[in-house]
Amino acid sequence: MLKKSKGNGGFDRNNIKMQTYLELKLQLDPDDQEGWMGWLYDQGFENFVEEEQSLSGFLSCDQWTTDLQQEVEKRCLENKISSQIVIHDPRDWNAVWESNFEPIAIGQDLYVRATFHSPRSEFPTEIVIAPRMAFGTGHHATTAMILYWLTKQNLEGSSVLDFGCGTGILGIYAAKKKCACLDMIDNEEPAVENATEHCTMNQITADHILLGSVEVIPQKKYDLILANITRNVLEVCLPGLVRHLQTGGYLVISGFLNSDRDAMQHTLQSLGMEVTEVIQEQDWLAMVTQLKGHHRNA
Repeated sequence: MLKKSKGNGGFDRNNIKMQTYLELKLQLDPDDQEGWMGWLYDQGFENFVEEEQSLSGFLSCDQWTTDLQQEVEKRCLENKISSQIVIHDPRDWNAVWESNFEPIAIGQDLYVRATFHSPRSEFPTEIVIAPRMAFGTGHHATTAMILYWLTKQNLEGSSVLDFGCGTGILGIYAAKKKCACLDMIDNEEPAVENATEHCTMNQITADHILLGSVEVIPQKKYDLILANITRNVLEVCLPGLVRHLQTGGYLVISGFLNSDRDAMQHTLQSLGMEVTEVIQEQDWLAMVTQLKGHHRNA
């Protein structure tokens, strides 16, 4: 994982629904940051900045419920961790992300940059994003692992669903690899707006960019479903995602830790999925799974 791990996205400042964001800053040694990041990720935090002796996690203020606050306070107290909360005005927040965003290379094929960075001609594929606040830029390990797996795939002519699309980076890359059909879904309106804008910026046409969850998936079956979402959401959505896979199709998931490996494999196998590849970066995992033959209805 990069020293600064950020999930960002983009939409025109004049059109996007502006949100106020909360920063939870924890005083932590570097060795403890990965475990806390995984726990915060499961609680809904999707953007992180790692510093020498601290970890900051971010989420929109409307997600900071009383129950979540109590859980965080309890965990900090039990582990004797000092914490601080900062509220960021959305316009100031966007400026912070833009000033810290760095381009990233994925393998030898893909270069992800912001609008204010220069292109690099040695990379065959480029994705341009506006670094703001939807999740998924390639910096976080969960996104980077799926992007790297995609660099090795031939997607020409395939149908792809980017579920929990965030910035839309996974689906956009699939489209640049010549998939025949692309649908994107996210349950947050700013993410849908971000993905829409990024498709336009990258001259990509998606068949559908939808607001919602499994209930809004089009009535079709896909060759490939990409789901980079939190473990808790994955567990709820997996049966619905599997129902929308072609026999022999692939479901690639990330957003969970190595400690969740056995439980996740058990759930997938109970749905008729075979785990064909596991990718790990530090404590984060991505799983490549395939639907083999007939499977029971979930």
